[in-house]
Formats: sequence, structure tokens, C-alpha cells
Amino acid sequence: MELIPYLEGNAALIESYLSDHCPGLAFVKPNASFVGLIDCSQVLPLLQEDEKAHPELYDPKLSPMGGTASRFFGIRARVCCNDGTWFGGGDAYRGFVRFNYGVRRASVLEAIRRMAEAVNQLKRC
Repeated sequence: MELIPYLEGNAALIESYLSDHCPGLAFVKPNASFVGLIDCSQVLPLLQEDEKAHPELYDPKLSPMGGTASRFFGIRARVCCNDGTWFGGGDAYRGFVRFNYGVRRASVLEAIRRMAEAVNQLKRC
């Protein structure tokens, strides 16, 4: 019975942290899971610019099932996320990544912190 409140706390942490530190990313909390979506659509143009500037980092041969957003977080933040396009909708989910928050809170915070920092680094460039 302790698991559900813990997961709810992780979800609240993600929402709060992104809101405070990287408003270009928004957490979409699921109704019945510990895997949510992070909406990156506001920052997707920045990620696409990075992809054009550094095509060697976004080589589809290195991650054939990835997309711009999932590759960005894997490369720039060292956080593995599934690309939103894996789950249907084609272009509609291109600006999303799937994020598993069913882990220790410290791990969630570290991953979200690195993701926010990677996006904010692009904004400063």
C-alpha cells in the first residue's frame, strides 16, 4: 500500500521540477501506470536545430527506433526515454518522450534535472 503514494510523490516531483526549472517541458501524468509522457513540443524546434547542427550525434543507425526528442535526451542528458512516436499517432507524438518514474525518487530527480539542464543549455546557446 506504500507504493501508490510513493509513485504519486514521484509524479508530483516531476511536475513541480519541470514547472520551476524548465517550463518548456511538461509532464503528462498517466491515470494508471508509473510511465508518463513528457511533452517536449514547445522545445522541439530547439532540439531539431541541435540535430541539424550535430547530425553525427543523432545518427538513426545508432538508435533506429528513436526520434529527435528521445535521441536528444539520450545524448545530451544521458537519460533513456522511449520516443513518443512508438505509441502511435505519428507526428502527433513526435514531441513527446515516455518517462518511467517507477524508481527511487533520487533517480527520478537526477534524470529530470539532467533533462532540464540539457534543454536549458540549448536555450542559452
